[in-house]
Order: sequence, then C-alpha cells, then structure tokens
Amino acid sequence: MTEEEFLKQYERYLLGKLGTEEIEELHAYQDDILLETSAMDEAEKSHIREAILAKLEGNMLPVASPRIKRMPVRLWWAVAAVVAGISIGITYNIHRQNRTQQTAEGAIASGQPARRSQKTYLTLSNGKVISLSDAGKGLITTTAGVQASKGRENELSYSRHNNAATSVPDTNSIATPNGEQFSVVLADGSRVRLNAGSFLRYPVFFTGKREVYLTGEACFEVNADPSDPFIVHVNGESVNALGTVFNIKAYREERTTKVTLVTGAINVNIGEKVQPLHTSQQLNYQPGGNTYWLKEVNTGTVIAWKEGYFAFDKESITGIMAEIGRWYNMEVSFVNGDANRKFSGRIVRYAAVSEVLKRLEMTGAMKFSVQKNRIMVTIPA
Repeated sequence: MTEEEFLKQYERYLLGKLGTEEIEELHAYQDDILLETSAMDEAEKSHIREAILAKLEGNMLPVASPRIKRMPVRLWWAVAAVVAGISIGITYNIHRQNRTQQTAEGAIASGQPARRSQKTYLTLSNGKVISLSDAGKGLITTTAGVQASKGRENELSYSRHNNAATSVPDTNSIATPNGEQFSVVLADGSRVRLNAGSFLRYPVFFTGKREVYLTGEACFEVNADPSDPFIVHVNGESVNALGTVFNIKAYREERTTKVTLVTGAINVNIGEKVQPLHTSQQLNYQPGGNTYWLKEVNTGTVIAWKEGYFAFDKESITGIMAEIGRWYNMEVSFVNGDANRKFSGRIVRYAAVSEVLKRLEMTGAMKFSVQKNRIMVTIPA
C-alpha cells in the first residue's frame, strides 16, 4: 500500500465508509510500516492531512465499528508521521552463503563453540558445555567459588561468596543460536542481554578491570564502579564504560560495527583514537580500519529487539533482511531490485516468518517467495 492508497483509505475511514475488513487492514499498519511518497496531488494530500490532524487533536469523533473499538496507538504514530511529512519505505538485503559452515568456521577462529542446534549453550573453562535452553530454574554450576543460577527464563546470574577459596576467576562463555535471546547477570551486577546469533566471553568474577568479549549484538546495563571501568572488546576495538546503558551490534557477516549509547557515557577506542559518545549517539566503524562516523539515532529503535520488534530507521533492505533471516535461521537471496533503497519501520517479531513477510509485502515495496530455508526477495521497479 502506497502513501496515496493509505491516505485515500484513511479519508474513507474518516467518513465512515470502510467495512470491518478494510478497517482491519488499516490496523495491520500498527507495525509502523511507514509509506512511500507517491504522485497524489499535493493539495489533495494537504486536505487529507488536515483531516487526520484534526482527528489527532480530538476535533473529530472516530467512526465506530462493532469489532474495532479504537485505532491502535502505533497506527496513530504512523498517521502522525504522514502529517509531519515523513516519507519512507522498506529496503533490501543480504547474501548469506553457506551460513552454517561460516558460523562454524568463525566459531573455531574465535574460540567460540559452534552451535550444535537452536539452543543457548554455556561453556565452562574446563570445556564442559551446558544447554541453558534445557536447564530448569536453580543452580546450574559452581566454578571458582562462584555460583551460576538460572533464576528466570532465559537469564543466568553469577554470585560470588565472600569466603571463595580462589582469587583467580574462571572464564565462561554463552552462545545464543539464531532465533533466541539470553541474558546474563555478571558477578558485579551488570546485565548483558544477548541477541540472536551472539557470543559473550567473560570471567565469573572480576579482579580490577571488568573485561568481556563480544561477537554479535548485546545491550549492556553496566553497574557504576569508577575505580574499575567496564571494557567490552569487539572486532579489534574496545568500549569503555563506568555506569551506563549501551548497545553493540557487531556480527561477523556484517561489515559495520555499531556502538550506541542509550544512557550515561562511554568511550570507544578506535586504533589510537578515543571517541567519547553522548546519549543517543551512535558510532559506526569497519573493523581493521581507522575510519568511523557518528550520527544521532533513536535509541528506542536500536534496542527494540529486546522488546520483540524488528525496528529500522533509514535502513537498507540488506540490513532489514539480515535481521529477519538471522532470527528465523533462514538464508536470504535477492532476485531483483534496488539494494540501496532505505526504509524505516517497526514490525512485531511474529512466531512465523510468513507473518513478517506479509507485513512487509503490504507496503507494496517488495515481494517474497520462500523455498525451503531460503527467502527470495524481489523489489519491484
């Protein structure tokens, strides 16, 4: 559905001319899939926008439907975007050849265990591997005087007893598969939420500097300790924090690493340079080089993955489909279309990939076909 089609349908909604099914189709845009500009006459657009704005301001009563009690909040957000003159679409994707083989090879190169199935695994310093996906609540293991327990679903917490016999911490690691997220509460109380297809290596307790190693994506909520900075090593660089919330996206198959500050303050070491970030700022860099760039971002969009959404802001379809393919553990191929187009949007992370693809197709900006474990993408000219 283009912006022109949306505005015409919405005008009919204002006039009470939509049937139940048509209203429900408008509700499908609660996923915040925003719309592309079109050739509708600007005066006509302006008239409809004024009507929409009047409704948003409460000057018009909504048209009732026996099955639909109110327009969803996120639909109003999309309409407000139209009023504000925002125009968008949804873009285009990634090439993931022999993904299983690449994942295993990358794991070996980094010391990361290859994923044996769609489960989250904890690897101990002695090489023992524990399936956290299968483990129930309670004590999982005790290592170097530290207990690791699963207190709630998809979260592992570490606690060290004051009378611990050892002063040298063991190293543990957690690897999440495609399609699963997991949290770990480190011994200092800092929480790390790992996104799908990610790997975190860390000591079971800290002595001095708090250092961890990441591949993939994670959101860090770091407990403040000015005497012992928290350091994340990622793609040859490091991120230093004292007490803050920040997100790092650093998948091996993607060229650009993204570090986003949500609250607090961090420094990112790029080669010999130290780049501080302020709230809502994102640093982008390509591993192995000294080139990086900064931009302001909507942090709610960046960490929407934690809340069960795919969310994008002027993202290419390459990036969008990378996220979708990773979560549903599917390969993505592009049949035809402009891979450089940018889109913004927000989609609920439905249980079935078909539902997500259906929402994207409703924009009229792309078409999909699924062949076994592969999504074929076509971008209409």
